[in-house]
Amino acid sequence: MHEKTPWSVFLLIGGGLALARASTKSGLSSWIGDQLLILQDLNVWLILLIICIMVTTTTECLANSTTTTLLLPVLSQMALSLKVNPLFFMFPATLSSSFAFMLPAATAPNAIVFSKGVLRVIDMVTTGIVLNVISVPLLLFAIATWGNAMFDLDKVHPEFLGNFTAPIKT
Repeated sequence: MHEKTPWSVFLLIGGGLALARASTKSGLSSWIGDQLLILQDLNVWLILLIICIMVTTTTECLANSTTTTLLLPVLSQMALSLKVNPLFFMFPATLSSSFAFMLPAATAPNAIVFSKGVLRVIDMVTTGIVLNVISVPLLLFAIATWGNAMFDLDKVHPEFLGNFTAPIKT
């Protein structure tokens, strides 16, 4: 494998995981959570749309593993403070992180395809932006229909809340 895959792909994956770890240790994840509290007065579906767009955009610049590692604990805590099922935010955010279609740095498969030299970045961007614009609304539709039917995302289960009573610190 090391003979056929460029080192840049390995560095991309390892760098993404190191960045996620450093962000958690440094408190960046907590800071992001504090910034997301400005959304608390909005409808939860609008919050979900904003989260999905934010994750889709972020995952174009950061590896999708990094994006999910950074944001899932933040989204879980935010959901608990809003008295929403944590899966309501976390499940679509995880799927949105897979919408990394635009840049080679977004995910290892993109980097591998780009490293072959057949595609230009502009080719990936033009196709990827169309896919992103289609994917996010389809994901929200799927969550509103099948997601709710399968996972009861619209219900807050008491076992999720546990002893949690305080909102995220501001």
